[in-house]
Amino acid sequence: MFSNSFVVQSNPEWISCVKFDGIANSIARIRYCSPEEDSEDGPDGVSERALLRTLSALDRVSTAVGLLQQSGLCCDSFTILRLIQSENNVTYIELCPIDIALIERLRSELQRWSENRKNHDFLRPATMIASRVLGVVNEGLGGIASLPPRLPLDQVASLHTCALAAQVLTLGLVSYAQAHSGYLHPEFLVEPLSEVHLLGNAGDADCAPIMVKFLDFTCLRDMVRDSVLVFCVKDDKALSQGKTSFDLLASPEDLADTWSPARFVTDTSMSDGYAKLYAVEVGGGTIHRIDGTSRKFHWSLGSKRYCTSKTTFNSNEKILIGAITVNDNCPLDETQSWRDPATNAYIRHLGTREATWELREKQVGGQAGQYAVLAFNATYIKQDGVTLKQQQLMLPFNEIDLAFLNSTCGLQISCTYIFSAIFSCLKFVAIRSQ
Repeated sequence: MFSNSFVVQSNPEWISCVKFDGIANSIARIRYCSPEEDSEDGPDGVSERALLRTLSALDRVSTAVGLLQQSGLCCDSFTILRLIQSENNVTYIELCPIDIALIERLRSELQRWSENRKNHDFLRPATMIASRVLGVVNEGLGGIASLPPRLPLDQVASLHTCALAAQVLTLGLVSYAQAHSGYLHPEFLVEPLSEVHLLGNAGDADCAPIMVKFLDFTCLRDMVRDSVLVFCVKDDKALSQGKTSFDLLASPEDLADTWSPARFVTDTSMSDGYAKLYAVEVGGGTIHRIDGTSRKFHWSLGSKRYCTSKTTFNSNEKILIGAITVNDNCPLDETQSWRDPATNAYIRHLGTREATWELREKQVGGQAGQYAVLAFNATYIKQDGVTLKQQQLMLPFNEIDLAFLNSTCGLQISCTYIFSAIFSCLKFVAIRSQ
């Protein structure tokens, strides 16, 4: 079922390329050839519309790259986030660069083949470039075009590979332009998207090889302050287990490119032409190694001093960021502190409360001469109270007591007021349930 909120006025032929489903149509499934158009294939079995749409998408992403470069937001590459599993079955998010030149090369080779469809050799370079792009998302997808040079290519399968690569490049650039964080909310949609499934030219919407989901970093979640868009393979075990928080594997150079401004805390020496770093300051905090022997790094808020550290790493070396640090020098026992009656005296109840005046500032002044004058001033700030209604409305959606909304607590005995209160209750429930 297509979403009524999807409106494209400039090119209505694109409407059939996106199908929405899920809660509030928050899942988009993108393909360049709809099932209704399969009957329009050319003599060689290649869909003309799918070819034109792939070329059009590459033209648009090429224009977008030019605008980003003119604005100083992009250089000769951009990055994407992908979900990957290491050899010891540990899943993490990796920040990977993509060469911008691949966009123009894929577009020109595909355009060259479209002008001479009888020569299959013209399609091979485009397929190899597309396969290289898909290999960035997942190594298993990079072998699609690894065929012997003399073996004829399947044109339909090759065009599907090119279409899938065009979708990765387009969505990857959109993600990079917003630093891979925040909502994915095109202006023609009422609600933001939670998932995007890339189908290329495939017909089965349930067999999308690539999808984009919103996942969280571990400690870097505090830096980006939002979920991030991650390219995943649909059958990833970590997703099926419900895990949503992962460490980040990235090089300092890619970190600086994606979340700049950044500052490298460097040593005076170089290694193979790359700077040797003690730490990276980015996003209002510092990425540093936990200790001299640990392979993991941690992002913490604020700047630190590392001039006495003896452990360095290269600026192009990929590091794993996601360690949780504990202050071992703290003399307090957390469990015992919570049980201490003295601690309870400073614990403030966050439920309903009356408006209060709190002392915020004291001033003492004096003047001496023939007479001595002393002045004392105190500044009080009024803190608004929290009513029972406000406390209920601030609760998460699944914790709101609907019975409370239907109660007559605090209502004036008046038919008009009772009617107004009940109407507001029903309106509130209707809005929250959408």
